[in-house]
Formats: sequence, structure tokens, C-alpha cells
Amino acid sequence: MYLMLQSFFKNYVEIRTLLQRKDQEARLEGIDIMTVNALVRFLLPFFESTKALEGDLTPTIHHVCQWYVKLKRCITFQTTDFHLLKFLKRRGFQAIDNKFEITPFHKLALFLNPKFKSLNAFKEDEKIIIKMLASDYISSLFPSINVCSDSIGEDHHSYAPPSKVRIVSNIDDEFFEWQDDTEHKESNSEVENYVKQCLKMSSPTAVLFKTD
Repeated sequence: MYLMLQSFFKNYVEIRTLLQRKDQEARLEGIDIMTVNALVRFLLPFFESTKALEGDLTPTIHHVCQWYVKLKRCITFQTTDFHLLKFLKRRGFQAIDNKFEITPFHKLALFLNPKFKSLNAFKEDEKIIIKMLASDYISSLFPSINVCSDSIGEDHHSYAPPSKVRIVSNIDDEFFEWQDDTEHKESNSEVENYVKQCLKMSSPTAVLFKTD
């Protein structure tokens, strides 16, 4: 739908000229080009989110929370919205709430993106649940690793202070307020050590498929 409307709007002048030459301009009667433009702008973020989240070669699950929020921002009601656009935005909100499910795994995936490891996007109770989920996965995948947050005495980690440089990459640059910018106290928990470490990787998503 988006590509068809976008192509029609982009080529409207040429289409109109061609129909005029063939004496068929009446075929455009009833089409309001400004309404078509509004529809194209309304559908664009949904098209972009679909393309961004359907990646086959790279992980995209860590962007789901961001796109959920971005889509809702894009269809926020404006005082200049005309009746049809208000109707579409209302239906858009309903569709997002009913079909765009955010699970703990999506939140965990965002946590595993090093730029968002402080979990600034979530409330304190959500942060606890996400970190517990991460600890449970570490325990199940690597039973020999101690992930207990209150274990004291042994320190097998030496990490540099967290980096203050914010990396700009795709949708991440639209969520600077979520990005990691806090310092953390030392801990013997694998999850907490991940939170306070400064990861330097070739790709900001490398941690999502790092296995060693």
C-alpha cells in the first residue's frame, strides 16, 4: 500500500499529463493529492519499521522496543490533523497496542545492546526483572559462572570506566535519552559487570551473537 501510494504521489504530475494527452483526465476525479500525501506520510514509519525489523543477516530483536516507541511518537495527534488523519492515527494506536507485543525478551535484547545497558528506558522494577532474566540465562548456558549479585570476595574482572561517547547508528541515535551515561559500582555479578564495563567492538550489536 505504501509503495503504491508513494509512487503515485511522486509521479502525479507525469500521470496527470499523460492522461490529459489521452483525454482521460477524468480518471483522476475524486482523488485529492493532498490526502494522498498525508496517507504516504502516515504510512512511512510503518513501512520503515517493517524493513528495519525483517533483517535476515543481522539481529533486529534489540530494536523492537525502540520502534514500538517511535511508531507511537509518529502517530501522536496534532492540532492540524484533519478528520481522516485523526481516524487513521486512532486505528494506528489500536493496531500497535493489539498486535505489537513487547515481551521480556525484547527488553533483554535491548539490554544486550551495550549502548543501552543502563536500562534508562525502563522503570526500576522492570530493570530488576530484566537483569534477573539475564542472570538466569547465564546460569543455564554457563553453569560454572557465578552470577549471584551478592557474592563477595572474588573479583575476576577488570573493566575500564564506561565510555561517555555515544555511538550514532540507525535508530539508536533517536534514543539518546536511553543510552548508557552512568557510572556503576564494582560488583561480582556477571550481569552487573556487563552493565559497568566499556565494550569496544567492531559492531554495536556484536554482543547479541558473541558466544565466547
